[in-house]
Order: sequence, then structure tokens, then C-alpha cells
Amino acid sequence: MRSLFWSLFLVMSLSAEIRYVQVENQAILPYIKDMTALCNTVYAEYPYRYDGNDDDYNYYLANYAKTPKSFMCVAYDDDKAIGIATCIPLIDYRSHYIKPFLDQGYPLNAIAYHELVILPEYRGKGIGKTLYLSVENWARNNQFPYIAFAQIDESKIPVSPPENYIQVDGFWANLGFTKHPELQFSAFYKCIGDEEETHHPMYYWLKKL
Repeated sequence: MRSLFWSLFLVMSLSAEIRYVQVENQAILPYIKDMTALCNTVYAEYPYRYDGNDDDYNYYLANYAKTPKSFMCVAYDDDKAIGIATCIPLIDYRSHYIKPFLDQGYPLNAIAYHELVILPEYRGKGIGKTLYLSVENWARNNQFPYIAFAQIDESKIPVSPPENYIQVDGFWANLGFTKHPELQFSAFYKCIGDEEETHHPMYYWLKKL
């Protein structure tokens, strides 16, 4: 297993200097608070509309530091965390996220699972791509043949998107991902404004490295 490392590099956004910090395994722990704040903001938006809280996120995100291999890249504008990308072996992730690949006969050890969140006002400036490429580089260095992420099925959402909503399919297609509707599962959570938790259809995008 590769040793823990810190890596800092700089790129210029349209309006400010963005700093990126890369961490692995236990070194992720100091950044859990930043990731919790970002997830609470981004996943509350359409299309997920997730009614989350700090305790739920802290418990879930702390698992990244407990796995044999894990990676996180955090983007900062000065001292403000504005985006985070994560990666973890799929086999170390949650069971209902693993099941679609198991049902389709994929080798679970071959797949790296990643997530990307970025504040709305920083989108469209190349920051999301830089965050993702750090994840892809980590997955390649750790010899994962595939990288995947899960996306909610927007065709099944019972409310209309806001006027300023920008669909992300083109972003991921341009990065070499392919949508796989056959790799589907259901996430169970409460949406903002709802009284009870409900099931939300999800499916995967997959890229062969």
C-alpha cells in the first residue's frame, strides 16, 4: 500500500487562485468537516434534494479513512473548501452500491468508486475537471481497470428542475464515461420538504482506464 502523502498544486480560476490538497487514508480525517459542509449544500440541491445532516455525513465520510485504500482531493478558494472529489475501492463501499456490479458479473476488485461535489458558483471554471483528474490519476496508480460513479435517474424525479439547472451528462461524457442504465439500484432517503424517506432510482456511469 502506498504511504500517506500530501500534495499541493495551484491552478488559476477565472477570478481567484484555487489551491488543491490531495490526501489518502487516515490523512483524510481532518477534511471530513469540509466535505460534510459541501455535501450538505450540494446534495440538498436538485436533483438529489437530500435532507441530510452533519451527523449522517460525518459517520458516512469517516469510513473513507478506515479503508485500506482511499483518496480525497479538496479545492480551496483561500481557506474556503469549494469542491471535493473522493475515490475508494467499490468493494469497500456500501452493499447496495455494490450489488448492481455483482449482479452483472463485474470483478468488484477492478472498480474504483468516486464522488465529486462542487459549489454552484464555482462550476464551469475547470475546477471540477481538475478534481476529477486527480481521482483518475489515483485510480490508475492503484491499478484499477475501471472507475465508476452513481447518478440519480432524473427521468424519475417527481418535480421539475429549477430554471438555472444545468444537466451534467455532457461533462461526464466528455471525460470518457459511458452511462450504464443496466447498473441500477435504489437509494433510500428523505427529500427536503417530504415527511418520510422514499426510494430513488440510481444508475452508474463507467469508464475503462
